[in-house]
Amino acid sequence: MIAERIRILIIIMFPVFLMPQSSYIDSLFIKANQEYSAQNFASASNMYHHIMNQGYGHADLFYNMGNAYYHLAQLGDAIWAYEKGLQLNPRDGDLRFNLKVANARMIDRVEAPDSFVLLDMYRSIKYGFSSRQWLDLIGILVLISGLLFIVSKYVMISFEKILRKITWTLLGIALVSLLVFFDQYYELSKREEAIVVSNKVDVYSAPTNLSSLVFVMHEGTKLKVTNNQPPWIEVELIDGKKGWVTTELIREL
Repeated sequence: MIAERIRILIIIMFPVFLMPQSSYIDSLFIKANQEYSAQNFASASNMYHHIMNQGYGHADLFYNMGNAYYHLAQLGDAIWAYEKGLQLNPRDGDLRFNLKVANARMIDRVEAPDSFVLLDMYRSIKYGFSSRQWLDLIGILVLISGLLFIVSKYVMISFEKILRKITWTLLGIALVSLLVFFDQYYELSKREEAIVVSNKVDVYSAPTNLSSLVFVMHEGTKLKVTNNQPPWIEVELIDGKKGWVTTELIREL
């Protein structure tokens, strides 16, 4: 059973000349939620998708969209939506829970090779925040450091030393966070991933149906995109298997 608390608000900031469009999107989002509450999941998912196509992205939007897809038994699309939401807010507990529930229904069980424990811990920290959240954290740390530095000039010498130590500590954390942000940004800029949205997908050794069948994937499987020759793309599983599929069978993240 997935978490089904409907997200009812999207907070969007726009210049004045975009406010009519913003009002339209907000009203459409509310209408989509009403359709969802009435269990008109197909209608709701279409509206959520239309909002996304207008260029709006929010974790709440993808959360509701994923739940609508889940009720429509579109497991691959549901997993895709949850993954998109987690890209925007990796710390969203409902999204993480629903993705776990959806993944449990997958046919394929692809196991990643064992990796170094410390490397896993670092990756967990690095992707525990979105790029925007890392920048927000860095900004807050720098702001607090600046305020403490100013305050330290107007207190007793004993307190000044303590405040200076805290200031440098916070700046050090900000610097480390900045390095993690750049590492994450660089990796994400190179990485292309996709989700299988068809019930069954044949994976070929070359970008043609005449080539040999390498393996078969099922709905919901997460892939790494390594090459692109439209209408074919080369994909790789986390266990290292590679092959070619046509683009209409997957949905890129």
